[in-house]
Amino acid sequence: MKLPAGRLAAALLAAAGPAVAESRVAGVPFAPGEELVYQVTVLGARAGQARIDLGAARDVDGVSAWPIIVRTWSTGSLGRLFPVRDRFVSWWNPATRLAVQSRLDALEKGESRRLRIRFRRYPGGAALAEVESEDRHGSKRLVSTIDAKAQDVVAAVFWLRCQTLRPGERFSVPVFTGKKSWRLGADVVGVATLETPLGAFPCVHLKLRTSFEGNLTSLSDLDAWFSADARHLPVRLDASLLLGRLQAELIRVEE
Repeated sequence: MKLPAGRLAAALLAAAGPAVAESRVAGVPFAPGEELVYQVTVLGARAGQARIDLGAARDVDGVSAWPIIVRTWSTGSLGRLFPVRDRFVSWWNPATRLAVQSRLDALEKGESRRLRIRFRRYPGGAALAEVESEDRHGSKRLVSTIDAKAQDVVAAVFWLRCQTLRPGERFSVPVFTGKKSWRLGADVVGVATLETPLGAFPCVHLKLRTSFEGNLTSLSDLDAWFSADARHLPVRLDASLLLGRLQAELIRVEE
């Protein structure tokens, strides 16, 4: 039987259930369906792309959470020298603005590794992280005590997007990577209009202090620009890393 268009739409909405009902949350300036694509350059040469997709709500460890899916891949000469195909998912609770679970599946230079973190938060402020990892050296499981407000890196960025980000404001976000805990510092230092492939973007300028290791070790504070509107889209990131000067710039937005 063929349903009229109106009844078909209603049926689809009913079937979607909680995912549709929770597509908008008060105080959160973004919603499922958002897609952001970035061009990544290293030392001024195109090196790859990154894509961030915000998915519909699902039940994760008994909590309604949105999947923030980040895919990165290398291209060009860097892709041949250092092939990268990474997928990171942060399950993020929009009600508490905290990470519930995160998972990394990485393929870099022909070697794969996996990481899964479950954030366990308890009444009274206690919190633990259950970590499962796997690489060429084998599998490991561990449990770490963490800050009650700890995030993964992606969840920390989306938490920042929910803040007012006025010049002069300073933020500090506890981050747990699966191996270590550190604090992401964010200082809003000014405003600027950036020229991008998408046109001119009025932005707020942030200085970010991180504690990454390996090739992602930062030689100085990172410069990040978020759109000055309510969405606070991450528009550009500039970083001086051990592997060279890296820039990620927004080239496509879908909402």
